Amino acid sequence: VGNRASGPVSEVATSTGTLVRLIAGSSYGFEAPGAVAVIGPDLFVADGGDNSLSEVRLSTGKLLRSIFGHAYRFNGLYAMVASGNRLFVDSFDGGSLTELDASTGRVLRVMSGPVYHFQGPDGLALNGSDLFVANAEDNSLSEISLSTGRFVRVISGPSYGFSEPGRMVARGPDLFVANWYSASVTEIDTTTAKLVRVMSGRAYHFNFPDALVGRGKDLFVANSYDNDGNSRGNGNSLTEINAATGRVVRVISGARYDFDSPAAMVLSGHDLFV
Repeated sequence: VGNRASGPVSEVATSTGTLVRLIAGSSYGFEAPGAVAVIGPDLFVADGGDNSLSEVRLSTGKLLRSIFGHAYRFNGLYAMVASGNRLFVDSFDGGSLTELDASTGRVLRVMSGPVYHFQGPDGLALNGSDLFVANAEDNSLSEISLSTGRFVRVISGPSYGFSEPGRMVARGPDLFVANWYSASVTEIDTTTAKLVRVMSGRAYHFNFPDALVGRGKDLFVANSYDNDGNSRGNGNSLTEINAATGRVVRVISGARYDFDSPAAMVLSGHDLFV
């Protein structure tokens, strides 16, 4: 789990909810890690503070390299997703999407312009042959062909309950979308773009949900903030949900996890990195 406010990456065992280790220190240069992805033996961390990617060996926590520069057009990195050996990284402030080769760090293409309808891209998810981009400033999703990079359609409308949509995760044919301001999660059937349900209410303990990840039958939601002036309570925690029924399984929280505005998560085996 990437902790955007304080910098470390927390590794959590999903089977027990216990802390495995913290990846932190000056050598990593983490300022505001907001997205993480796993490719093979390595963990990639997108840092919106200095607009760079860090590649870390999962088994040892060793920093392998930092990826940055003008060619990538990184500008406010909030989300990242992997497809094979390709990484897709959004730029919230730049209104663009960068595709790169994870093995070489080479830029493959940068997608931008009005044709994509990007307005504050704040979340990415793969489902089938398409890539979905959440537009936080437009309360909509842009669907893009993964193979060609061409625009497919925009999904929007009041029935979806979008309220600054951000992080997303696909489970089967369905896409789960975290709504930052309404403290809810929207489930959509991507084959038809029809609404399945909107999950919200006190039972979920949602508090500015800012990351989603699925494992087995369950969905984990990271709640960003704790009890402060911008909070609804129940922050700095993870909510575990049964994806098939939408029911709450448990809430994971406590000082030992060192959660501090958890903003990104990724699974590797039985462990969850936060």
